[in-house]
Amino acid sequence: MEKKTQVLDLDPPIELVFKGPFTEVVTSYLRLTNPSNNPVVFKVKTTAPKQYCVRPNSGILQPHETSSISVMLQPFDASSTDRSKHKFMVQTMYAAPDFQTEHLDNIWKTANKGQLMDSKLRCTFIEEEGSDSAAKPNTEEAAEDNETPVTTVTASEGEKDPLDSSDKEKAQYESTLRVLQDKVNKLTSENDQLKNEGNKLRQRIATTPPTTSGGKVTGRPTHTTTPPHSSDSSPLNMIAIVLILLALLFGYFVGRWM
Repeated sequence: MEKKTQVLDLDPPIELVFKGPFTEVVTSYLRLTNPSNNPVVFKVKTTAPKQYCVRPNSGILQPHETSSISVMLQPFDASSTDRSKHKFMVQTMYAAPDFQTEHLDNIWKTANKGQLMDSKLRCTFIEEEGSDSAAKPNTEEAAEDNETPVTTVTASEGEKDPLDSSDKEKAQYESTLRVLQDKVNKLTSENDQLKNEGNKLRQRIATTPPTTSGGKVTGRPTHTTTPPHSSDSSPLNMIAIVLILLALLFGYFVGRWM
């Protein structure tokens, strides 16, 4: 079956250019324009989903509408040979006039391959001025474009925007959970140590021989030091409190990011 020609106009049409330094997030922009009289759905795929954050990575373009796509390259080693494999694909398909955006995921699952259109873009990396070497476009990989697998960049698969406040909150909660877990481990260790000391003290009392007075056996001393039972229970109470806090934080954490 003959492949359908891409309906959208892409700018740039064949390559995305990223300019260094690559020690920070570098953004390149892709403009998609729908010149037709029908709505068109699109999604962006890449061969390196962990290296890029694309927003929006999918959507719908109404007739004669234009959308700007931000392609954010996450910090990486510019000398890496893997960059020659970085490619993007814009996949599109006509949608019904009354198509609703909440059905965007389902339309791709039920799409007929004969309805799909796509355009492929290579990536070019330009080193900052003064660098000894400049990155080259993926021309040596162009012949393999049709065989190179691509993956849709989503928020869960790709690296997220470092400025995303939800990421900072998530990191804070994870740090708090680690601190509480360390406290639980410490209290558990202290509780075990107190139990061992209490057991040793009881064994010492049990094995102490009876005392004598004037040749008479008077029995064991009536005043003995008993193990500090209250000390055993205190760490247990603390562990229970910390475990409750852990459960509350974990429940809030799961409810926010599920």
